[in-house]
Amino acid sequence: MPASYPSGGRILCPGFWIRLEEPPAGEARRHTQAVWVGGRTNFASLDGTMLRPFFSHVHLPIHRFPWCWVLVFFWGLWGTGTGNAQSLRGTQAEVKQLFEDAQRYHLGIDRPVDLPRAYQLYQEVVKRDSRHRDAYYNLAHICVTRKRYNLAVKFYRRVIGLDPEDADAYNNLGTVLDRQGKPDQARKMYEQAIRLKRDLGIAYHNLAYLILEEGDEDRALRIVEEGLKVSPDHPELVMLRSRIMGHTGKISNVTIGVVVCAFVGVLVVYHFLVAKSSGV
Repeated sequence: MPASYPSGGRILCPGFWIRLEEPPAGEARRHTQAVWVGGRTNFASLDGTMLRPFFSHVHLPIHRFPWCWVLVFFWGLWGTGTGNAQSLRGTQAEVKQLFEDAQRYHLGIDRPVDLPRAYQLYQEVVKRDSRHRDAYYNLAHICVTRKRYNLAVKFYRRVIGLDPEDADAYNNLGTVLDRQGKPDQARKMYEQAIRLKRDLGIAYHNLAYLILEEGDEDRALRIVEEGLKVSPDHPELVMLRSRIMGHTGKISNVTIGVVVCAFVGVLVVYHFLVAKSSGV
């Protein structure tokens, strides 16, 4: 954000200042008048001895009309506010252009991919607009790509601080925490992402995969099935379900249990039939 628009929404008036001239000792105070000089409010003597480039802009006899103080103040505030509004519009356009340039370097659009340059431009964006969520989000992505996980966590948490409802940020933060060897924290992030966005298939996949790695195949399968209900065509969920069910990869504990029970049942029936046949 521009310097003239600090946090809290207060508008500063850097161009507004007042100076009062005191008369020399033994001389009577001379009448003074307010003079708008180059965007500032000065006070000058009526004889014009004080240099003022734009003397003719306004003359307000303060000594006769005290309410002119209020007029001068609001005039200065209006002039400064108008200038700041124009400056803000210019800054927003610059931020938008910087962000677009950063994306082009980030994704390799009409130029080679240059992550350091993209990172630098995103940093410039958040320097000018400290609430630019997409810039923080993309900074985190670059940090993950370069395995700077601590910084990625910082940027994703910044995104969440600006928008606590951003399910994608929670999911991505969980991925980074998992890579840092923090599965419990990662699980909480995935679960929060699912609570915020019920059809976020990738969050179901990541949560199920994390649980599968811990050895709980049955629970992982239940999560995959829940994900497929809201996102039936999600490719990662379909592949993970195949892996768990044994279509690709190892057979699940449920499948093994069913096969063993069936085999035992066949043996029992066979033994019963043989025994009955021998008795006859």
